[in-house]
Amino acid sequence: LHYDVPNLVRKKLDALELTPFARMLDLGCGTGLCAEAMRDCAREIIGIDIAATMVDFAEDKDCYDGLYVGEIVDFLADNEEAPFDLVLAADVLPYLGAVENLFTGVAAALRPKGVFAFSTEKLASETGRYAVGVNRRFLHAEAYLRSELAAAGFALLTLDEINVRDEDEAPSPGHLVVAQKG
Repeated sequence: LHYDVPNLVRKKLDALELTPFARMLDLGCGTGLCAEAMRDCAREIIGIDIAATMVDFAEDKDCYDGLYVGEIVDFLADNEEAPFDLVLAADVLPYLGAVENLFTGVAAALRPKGVFAFSTEKLASETGRYAVGVNRRFLHAEAYLRSELAAAGFALLTLDEINVRDEDEAPSPGHLVVAQKG
């Protein structure tokens, strides 16, 4: 798959001189790839994933200070954790479609000036907000992302085009986005 989004996120955060972080939330933590990439620049890392099996894999890596099983938008709505300095959502938006509730929840979970970093798969047409692609994942339009980030109170720091993964020997164009809570 040539999936390297966690390392791309880390490199971008370092390049923007945003590291280190006191508290990080890894949304859709999966097997813990983001925590592995970020462990030395985040004092405390909390992860959440909808799949208990994935959380079990992540727990075995011993990179997290806390792990939850649950749906991320619901978790953010009911979040009782202290505010975070960084929220990561690597390879999460392709499974959500609409981003409004996610962005609002992330903004509420972040401290002032907190950072939100995420990846998307790119919708080539700017005529829509999002659509389901041939690989059954959601693709997001850049204009839609920009608009919803602003609506949730984020300042866009960077939006870079990346290759999210190779699938069937073809690249999956996407975005790597870093925003800061206003």
